[in-house]
Amino acid sequence: MDFPQYHNIKPRTRKEREGMRDREATEKMRLKERTGGYHQYEEFMGISRPDQSSNMYIPEAERFDKDFAAIEKKRREEEYQRKQQVLSGKREEVINREIGRWKMMENEEHKDKERLDLKQSNWKAGQKNNSSAAYNPITLDYDPTEQGKQLMEQDEYVRYKAGLRMFNLDSKMNSQFNVITGEPRRPSNLPNKPY
Repeated sequence: MDFPQYHNIKPRTRKEREGMRDREATEKMRLKERTGGYHQYEEFMGISRPDQSSNMYIPEAERFDKDFAAIEKKRREEEYQRKQQVLSGKREEVINREIGRWKMMENEEHKDKERLDLKQSNWKAGQKNNSSAAYNPITLDYDPTEQGKQLMEQDEYVRYKAGLRMFNLDSKMNSQFNVITGEPRRPSNLPNKPY
């Protein structure tokens, strides 16, 4: 036995029935049900329920969080931490800049010292306050430098040569006795040769 085919229609809700009487609601319903693919209907949910992509959207857990003191404390702590990080970054930058500046100054000083040493060793430049002789003209002491040592050796050699000449002249020009008293005379001592 064949059952007859019934065309069942879903009953309309009270809202839909009331909307049939309201022209604006009818137009909204027709726009919502419209087909064709070129229009996407976005139903306005009201100001209390904005879309999640909207700037007005806020989750329900945050909506009812009314502890403003805790929020303000958290905001101040975040602001303080941000300022501390900025200050720490600036401090590090200043320290690194100072380290670089001191290294550059040390390099410049080292280069100047090398340049001065080269000039002093090759051309006698940079010795304006140094005396030309390697001894102190007031105390007549030799300088404790290599030039002072060489000057002392030269002076000792000159003294040795003068003593040797004096010995030779005395031994060759004088006789073996004193002419005035007639006593035997002693010749001068032969000086020791310096190293």
